Amino acid sequence: MNELEQKLKENQWLTGSSPTVADKEAYDELKDSLVSAKTHPHTFGWFCLIQKFTDATRNSWPAAGAPAAGGKGGKGGKKGKDK
Repeated sequence: MNELEQKLKENQWLTGSSPTVADKEAYDELKDSLVSAKTHPHTFGWFCLIQKFTDATRNSWPAAGAPAAGGKGGKGGKKGKDK
């Protein structure tokens, strides 16, 4: 749990700014444990947030580094000729 605490000290999610399968897997390992807000405040906050998602939502999270569903990156829009 100390390793999680260090990662979550810098980021809201284990792999950065959005949830991934790494968050789901870590949650699954901890869900039957007691996470202390006193000793692991970042892990506790992360855990409280993750438990609000349904299993279906957690199961839809991509692998770390994979693009979000429906996302192609960038700001979108077609490139075209100037009018």
